[in-house]
Amino acid sequence: MGFALYDTESKCYAWRYKFSQLKGSSDDGKTKLTLNFQDPEKKEVESEEIECQVLSALLYCMHAFLTAKVASVDPAFCAPLDSQGFLEYCVHF
Repeated sequence: MGFALYDTESKCYAWRYKFSQLKGSSDDGKTKLTLNFQDPEKKEVESEEIECQVLSALLYCMHAFLTAKVASVDPAFCAPLDSQGFLEYCVHF
């Protein structure tokens, strides 16, 4: 599915986007999160603002999920880094 905001009162989605449409995000460090999505057809960026009293928990969950998603697509993402921050690759012959 991707990212979605579901309104429990109306029992409808307020908005939905694919993971690939996320182009950026920002937060105020307290309660507000802004997600920027790009419409693939219009090429316009749409911003969705979420207000959440447990923002740090929401950000932690989103970050963990997105990290797992990237790691599943690119296993090198989780490769160990050397002392200078470069990826170490081991090749066995």
